[in-house]
Formats: sequence, structure tokens, C-alpha cells
Amino acid sequence: MGSAWRAYESRWETLLNSQGPITFASVPWPTHHRPADPTAITIYNIAAFLLSPEHSNVMTARDRLRNAVRKWHTDKFTRFANRIVPEDKAMIDEGVGIVARALTQLLELEKRRSG
Repeated sequence: MGSAWRAYESRWETLLNSQGPITFASVPWPTHHRPADPTAITIYNIAAFLLSPEHSNVMTARDRLRNAVRKWHTDKFTRFANRIVPEDKAMIDEGVGIVARALTQLLELEKRRSG
């Protein structure tokens, strides 16, 4: 497992186990590099990160995407709503929406590809 993936998992653990405020920068976006804003979160960046060989050599692409969908579903992400700093709320909401839509598209593509 690569260092980018370990950092991502660590940031998720922090998000889940902390009660501290959440900023756009503290969200563990599924990309190789932390995005400065939602425009840097693209389906291509998400696919490059989640489907990278650094991610896992035991999980299938479909399993990786399914796990990500569970984390990033917009209804699930609302559990953090009371911790999001108000000035970052719009950016975080936009970013989460981008990730959720991209994951849905990637999972559909993967289902079609692998049958």
C-alpha cells in the first residue's frame, strides 16, 4: 500500500474519531494531492487515486469503488454536518457531491467493463 493511500486512510480515521471542526482542507479527499477547492476534484483524479495499484493488491476495482461509495454517499456525509466550519460548508458540500457522482459513474463503468 502506498504512502498516499496510508495518508488517506489515516485522515479518514482522524475525521471519524475526532470531534474537532472540519475544514475543506481537513477532508480526506480521494485524490493523490489535496485539492485547493472543489474544481480540483475530478472523476479523473478520483479514478487515478482509487484505482491505483498503490491502493490495494487484494481488493478488486469494484470493491474499492463500493467501499468509497459507502464513505462518500451524501446522506452518510451529513453525519459530519455539525462539525463543518460555516465558511467551508459550501465548498465541502460541492466537493462531496462531486465525489459521490464520480464514484457512481466509475462504479457503473466498472460493472459494464467487468460484466
